[in-house]
Amino acid sequence: MGLIFIVALTLLLIPVVLLTTGWIRVVLGLLFLLFFPGYTLIAAVFPRKDSLDPMERVALSFASSIAVVIAIGLILNYTPLGINLYTVTASIAIFILVAAAIAIWLRRRLPIEERFHVLPRVESSKWSQLNRLEKALSIILVLSILVGTGALVYVMAVPRQGEKFTEFYIPAAGDYPTRLAIGEPLTVTLHIASQEHESTSYHVQARVDSEVVEEKERFTLTHGEARDETVTIVPTKSGRQEIEFLLYKHKDGGTELYRTANLSITVEETTS
Repeated sequence: MGLIFIVALTLLLIPVVLLTTGWIRVVLGLLFLLFFPGYTLIAAVFPRKDSLDPMERVALSFASSIAVVIAIGLILNYTPLGINLYTVTASIAIFILVAAAIAIWLRRRLPIEERFHVLPRVESSKWSQLNRLEKALSIILVLSILVGTGALVYVMAVPRQGEKFTEFYIPAAGDYPTRLAIGEPLTVTLHIASQEHESTSYHVQARVDSEVVEEKERFTLTHGEARDETVTIVPTKSGRQEIEFLLYKHKDGGTELYRTANLSITVEETTS
């Protein structure tokens, strides 16, 4: 019954982990990460009830869960799928279901009296039978589980915010012509992508030899949103010129220069 309950709860936990937020996701996610993978693995490896005592089975379940999750993460890291919420959740769920199926199959091949079912109550006299070293190791194990659980709860409840930045560059900058004639227009595409974790306002300015030649309207991007701005430059004099594109960020009521991108061109006199 224990394994069947875990299988059913795992299937229910998948949408909960993927679709909810807050403490519900944290609490249920802890079972999904810290106990179920190891418990089903230990159940498959040790299907007999006398293979392990209850304390050993619980302790190994926690330890094995951590090892399984780390192993799954390493495997995903070297596959095209990569590591994200969906691939990790699906991989752990598949592992739990497969391990549980193997454990159920192995248990059914054993006589009923030899099968491990639900964890029995730990006898109170068991503690008094341990020596000092065993008691110390048991306390260390319990504290380790508590500390690890607490750390995982904190990380899941208060996720670390990534670095704030905005991408600003000229795609395929090398494909633009470097020699132009006076009056020949040059249209440049600028790519802006926000990773600021909040809505941010920008505007783009173009300068030729430090002289402003065009200023685009202000726009706002949300986190993860991108935008392409096109700027057209029409040279009015000959010689080597530096075109500078400036990205300004509007923040806290002020405006600051955030990033720049550059192109160098040589402008030639038109010939009749």
